[in-house]
Amino acid sequence: AQVNRAIREYFNPDSCAIVAAGTITGTIPLDRETKGQIIRVNLDAPDIGWRIEIVDVYRKNDELLVISELTRNSSPSVAEISTISDVISLTDLTAPLKEKHYIIGKTWDWGESGEQTFINTLDQIDVDLRSLEKVFSKEPDTSALPNT
Repeated sequence: AQVNRAIREYFNPDSCAIVAAGTITGTIPLDRETKGQIIRVNLDAPDIGWRIEIVDVYRKNDELLVISELTRNSSPSVAEISTISDVISLTDLTAPLKEKHYIIGKTWDWGESGEQTFINTLDQIDVDLRSLEKVFSKEPDTSALPNT
């Protein structure tokens, strides 16, 4: 009874992390009949309280600009360097395209990575994103919906 009472009092399922052990591969092969591209972002974080999420993908000629947001929950977290990741599947692409990753929200200074560019705002990207085709968005596009 005491354990169950403590769990109800201190355990918040919304603040929990899913932890998996093993190697995170850079790509996931699609079967021969599936068209498209799997996009994955991996990042080493200083503790398990960090989350990364792919929020937008833009097509710029023969390359994809992948925008991810890095956030940290406010709950205390175990200080253990962990690899965090997110993955999406773009099934509308007819051929794989080169990816350029931008990550918003990094606050620790472990240097830069050749695989990702860390930015504070979208203004730091050297292209006007409004002029590009958006091929993925975490948020549904509601611009065509009638106002109610």
